[in-house]
Amino acid sequence: MARGLSALLLTAAILAPPARAQAPQAVQMNALDMLNLYESNRALAVASFGDHLGLESIWDEVKGKGEKWINANGKAEADRRRLVLATFILLQAEQRFPDEPRWLLIRAWCANHHPMPPPLGPHPCWDHLVTSDHIWETCDARFWANTDKEYEKAMAVPAIAAEARVEFSLLHLKREHYDVVLTLLNEADRLTQDRELRYLSALIQGFAYEATHDPRRAAAMFQLALNAMPRAQTAGVNLGANLILDQAGPGGSARDSAAAFLTGALTAGVPDPWLTHREGEYRHWPQYIAELRKALK
Repeated sequence: MARGLSALLLTAAILAPPARAQAPQAVQMNALDMLNLYESNRALAVASFGDHLGLESIWDEVKGKGEKWINANGKAEADRRRLVLATFILLQAEQRFPDEPRWLLIRAWCANHHPMPPPLGPHPCWDHLVTSDHIWETCDARFWANTDKEYEKAMAVPAIAAEARVEFSLLHLKREHYDVVLTLLNEADRLTQDRELRYLSALIQGFAYEATHDPRRAAAMFQLALNAMPRAQTAGVNLGANLILDQAGPGGSARDSAAAFLTGALTAGVPDPWLTHREGEYRHWPQYIAELRKALK
């Protein structure tokens, strides 16, 4: 979450125009005062002060005092307060740049990885699912209803439709909605040539076929993933495993092929988008750093 928050702050900094003089406001509040009000009464905060703070002042205060504010009420409250801070910054950035479509993806990402607890009491897989990143930790949980709505909004915007479908498919993978996963990703592949998205799409389709005990189709999908990102570790390891499952028998060709893929995947050192897929905008970090350095020259 900390890396996701850093990426959000950096995104806002890159998009922000040079600081300009602000007209005096009738009510003066610094960013942390506003944050405290936002935590206790979000509706009042948004209505009263939502557009009165400059992004530059928020950036400065969060860098200097944000971590202290997150930890002020103890470890038990730290994760919740970190999310409050992230959504507060997002609110301010959205108001400054209302036409930026990626805010929809960020909101969906937040809803996905920090869903609201079930309204009717604890769900048997609530704590486990929201802290686990393993694709086989599955549960058709209804407490993701708000997440569905956020991703549907994002999928309706052409500029981010493919990425929204890839992210949304992971939620359906955890729910064991494998037909929905394949439908979402077939459409995503039609909408984008981004090699990281196509890698993730093929990888997730491979996981769906694995879950339905179809190693041949799973292997084909993992091969497509490697076509997009040659020698990427997650696709290579899973392709090797499914080749052995699909061609089990006395011959050694499947084992030889699997060994070749595994060797390449484990020694190439290729950046694997799967390893950072849960970090939201973090996959764009190198691009954002380059843009920030260029803007500072």
